Amino acid sequence: MAGTVTIELADGRRLEGHAENGMLEPGELEDKFRRLTRRALGEPCAAALFDRLQRLEDEPDLSWLGAQP
Repeated sequence: MAGTVTIELADGRRLEGHAENGMLEPGELEDKFRRLTRRALGEPCAAALFDRLQRLEDEPDLSWLGAQP
């Protein structure tokens, strides 16, 4: 199952990636997330964001994500 993901950042930049198979082996999610985000965020921020997203259900609200209504 192939898929394309496009992320538009607040500053207007667009990041796009395409995958032929969306299935990841155990442990691959963090590596993939960091590879795809470190260019825009820097390695320390990408790692911190991944860690925070892993605990998303514990967040009192999601305003820190910067989602626009």
